[in-house]
Amino acid sequence: MELSTSPLQRGLSASLLAVLLAAGATVGSPAETAGAQSAWHASFNEHVSSTMCPPDTPRTTLCAIALGVGSGNRIGRATEWISATVDLGKLNKGTGCAPDVATGMLTATNGDHLLLTTVGTFCQVGHGKALDRGHYRFAGGTGQFKNASGNGAYVSSVTFGPSGASGTGATTFLSVL
Repeated sequence: MELSTSPLQRGLSASLLAVLLAAGATVGSPAETAGAQSAWHASFNEHVSSTMCPPDTPRTTLCAIALGVGSGNRIGRATEWISATVDLGKLNKGTGCAPDVATGMLTATNGDHLLLTTVGTFCQVGHGKALDRGHYRFAGGTGQFKNASGNGAYVSSVTFGPSGASGTGATTFLSVL
């Protein structure tokens, strides 16, 4: 499937990925959160790029990948990998917003992985700029994140380069584990 090159579609994929990446950074170790809920926060800087969707994906779907580096309380420095989709078939032309979902993985400096999923809304907010907001849920992982669970909210902003196919993003998120 060939991706559309409209600025809205490119912006949607980049913003979605940035948000998803940031969402993954807010997890802590199960030992640290056992028996009590704990507030988490983290920030990531990401590079977001549109990518080819799998062959069976509806033509109105925009796919993107985000790669980031950041840090948060009780996770320290981490890297992010997010694979996201934006459903342009459900684009609200009045608001410029469309629903998005993603899966991702955060990797701590010791190699432990944290898995996550997200559901959000991607909105184009200006020429070459987008905002993505939503919720994420941790889905376990490896090492200290083996039994990680919890959820939270995220907000991500993305600025696209001249081509509109890639850009940089910043994400902030809060959660309770």
